[in-house]
Amino acid sequence: NIVPWQMLCEKTGAVLKVIPMNNEGELMMDEYDKMLSTKTKIVCCNHISNALGTINPIKE
Repeated sequence: NIVPWQMLCEKTGAVLKVIPMNNEGELMMDEYDKMLSTKTKIVCCNHISNALGTINPIKE
């Protein structure tokens, strides 16, 4: 459900960053850490991917 976030960014000028995945469809948490900054306002992530079934490490 990325489209609503894309629309919000268009409307507000916010920047949408997508956490990259590895070949197994797992989030690359080391890359995620690099994406965060003092300007980060919202982080949104599904616990379980509806497309791939991968379980994301939300506690991290």
